[in-house]
Amino acid sequence: MSAGSGGERLNVSGRQLKGLTLDRITIPPDFTAVSGAQGYDAVTGTTEAVMKHFVSANLASPKQAGRGVFGLETAPDLGRGLAQDKYMSRHEVLSDVLKALGEAAGLGYDILPDLERHRFLFDVVEGADHTAGQRERGRVIFELSRKTALGLRYRHSAADSRNVFYTTRSGAQFADEALTIAYLREGEAQPVGIRRREKHLEISANTPEAGSEYEELRRLALIEAEEFKSAQSFTCELAQGPYVYRRDFQVGDVVTVRNRAWGVSMDARLTAMERRYDAGGVSYSATFGDAPLNVVGRLQRQIRKGV
Repeated sequence: MSAGSGGERLNVSGRQLKGLTLDRITIPPDFTAVSGAQGYDAVTGTTEAVMKHFVSANLASPKQAGRGVFGLETAPDLGRGLAQDKYMSRHEVLSDVLKALGEAAGLGYDILPDLERHRFLFDVVEGADHTAGQRERGRVIFELSRKTALGLRYRHSAADSRNVFYTTRSGAQFADEALTIAYLREGEAQPVGIRRREKHLEISANTPEAGSEYEELRRLALIEAEEFKSAQSFTCELAQGPYVYRRDFQVGDVVTVRNRAWGVSMDARLTAMERRYDAGGVSYSATFGDAPLNVVGRLQRQIRKGV
């Protein structure tokens, strides 16, 4: 709240219900109030089933008293995402787990109020393709010349990108005996010289099937590698024009954003939407793609990965 010669001004900001996932970490199923060694919560199934397991176990209906959110339920499982997905987690922020699973399978998630039943409902969201190059559904193109965007800001950064991943399987008694393999992303050539940007990963690749350790290590390494791609994003001030948010597109959908004068065109996922309310009405600012990490973001990732 602020006051001046023109009167008083009250600024109110907040987060959506899905922000509840920022407030929980994944607790292993054998956790008790007594301190001691705890294992991992390892889950297999479709991506949707795995995501909803972690929400149920840590937010909607956890075993530990006090961790649940009253009235929160998970929607029925429709088997969306990868048919054979798996994830092993221990003390990770729940939102980070959902983000990692969803990005690999092209899924998002949301928590919405069910006003008739007085409940909150968690569900996954399948992003629809509204890009300029497809013709199966309505195309959504944000561009200044089309008057669908009032302003654009493009950011591209390779500062945190990596393209060679030396991956060590954790759990060996001696560090020099631990299995370490170098991986590249699918379809990428071996980078050389100044284009080579290396990263070490340490991964727990436990698997119930003997002989599949190498395959599991590679799968988990490539999931983590997605966090180290070059960051590209458009921030767009949306015009009150032909496209209506939640009718023609929503968070998770893939659309086309471009500026011909810059020579930049991007088919990008809508990752965040900010609404502002003032005397002139409601305005929208959309973020497409992933913005480069700031200092706080880098620290958070390092803490999460234990580096």
